[in-house]
Amino acid sequence: MRGRRWFCYVLLLVFLIGGMASGKSDFFVVFGILLAVFLSAVLGNVWVARRLRWKQSLSSGIVMAGSSARFHLDLTGKKWFFTLLKINVDTGQGDDAQALIPWLPGASNHVDLSVEYPYRGNYKVGVTSVEVQDVFGLHRVVLSGRKRGDDLLPLTVCPRIFPAVVPEQPVSSQTGQDAANDARPADAGDSFSAPRSYQPGDSLKRIHWKLSAKTRELYTRQYEIAVERHILLILDNQNYGLATEESLAYGEVACQLACSVVSSLAESGRNVKVMAGSGPWQWCSGPDGFPQVYQWLACLPFEGRQAVSDILRGEAAEEKRPGMAYVITARSDADMMANLSLLGSLGCRAVCLEVQVPGVERQKSEVRPGVKLVPVPMDGVPQVLRKSL
Repeated sequence: MRGRRWFCYVLLLVFLIGGMASGKSDFFVVFGILLAVFLSAVLGNVWVARRLRWKQSLSSGIVMAGSSARFHLDLTGKKWFFTLLKINVDTGQGDDAQALIPWLPGASNHVDLSVEYPYRGNYKVGVTSVEVQDVFGLHRVVLSGRKRGDDLLPLTVCPRIFPAVVPEQPVSSQTGQDAANDARPADAGDSFSAPRSYQPGDSLKRIHWKLSAKTRELYTRQYEIAVERHILLILDNQNYGLATEESLAYGEVACQLACSVVSSLAESGRNVKVMAGSGPWQWCSGPDGFPQVYQWLACLPFEGRQAVSDILRGEAAEEKRPGMAYVITARSDADMMANLSLLGSLGCRAVCLEVQVPGVERQKSEVRPGVKLVPVPMDGVPQVLRKSL
């Protein structure tokens, strides 16, 4: 556009000087026509720009990774015969989406842009500027979206979810202290646990008559009911020094695995404790608790320090240990596998999902007893999840 503008200036100057030097009216006629066109473009652009207003919106504030977000722009204002609008929209991905529309009488006032988001995360979307220009490219007026007070719209891109095959019940120990962790006392249940003193309101059917006759005090039978142990999922959110694109790709695949596993477990009513290598943890109790975990995983940054082994050691020391443990990582080391094996020896089924990320140097770690190591190709998440984990 700048080249056309300077070309117009040169033509105006040439015909003006030519007319003044030769005295011929033809030069002045052409000069007048060019000047009229240029002034018409300038005045038309300024007139349109002063009256132009817009309102921006998103069709949905939440979309799935790999799909497109629909951005809507409603324009109002005066139109001119030779005016075009160039709209620049910040997509939040480091580049702008552009749309060039005619702003002529009878033209549409609505602009729809479709922007694809391949990776999960939080984005800010909105108009950065609107350029009012003429069809000849002689002049333009730039209207800044931020100066007009337009706030960028929040957009959450969530990971894709695939069907996952998970065991029906967590594997748990049935002997010793671990058995005590899997059951709690109750007034009715699966098996007799121990007697307790009679309390008003206890049913006569549960009175321990032999012990009551022997001690001459009323005792009631107390039972045990099985308590399902929770499931632990740890997501290693270290970026391993990867470049931006590779880090985004690893984060997308890792969160696809996490969301798919947690979704399948939540649908079957399991209690899942979801933790990251750094940052807080989330608790998912059945289908109602999954949306909060889903959005948390969508926004989880992959920049933390690896603390997976520390988490596993802490969980092994807890009184209420998990019945199953999943670890999603890009590199399994000997310390991590040893701690997973420790959980396995305590009656916990341990699964390590290792994402095969290009650029991450893997350490050769021995597969420990009680630990299932599952390699996950970057493009093989659906295939891996179809197998029993």
